[in-house]
Amino acid sequence: MAGPHRRQRGRTDPVCGMQLCDNEIAARMTIGGGGNDYVFCSTRCLHIFATRTSQPT
Repeated sequence: MAGPHRRQRGRTDPVCGMQLCDNEIAARMTIGGGGNDYVFCSTRCLHIFATRTSQPT
């Protein structure tokens, strides 16, 4: 049974794996026209993700 204080978490930071509620999202990044939307718990995780995705494979 879910109590009134239970929070629904819907998104995951792809860098640290933290589950985030909408009010916990510190930064967002959308890649490509298809709307791949990523959310982050901090600007640090955003910068790590941006660095990783900009490196050639």
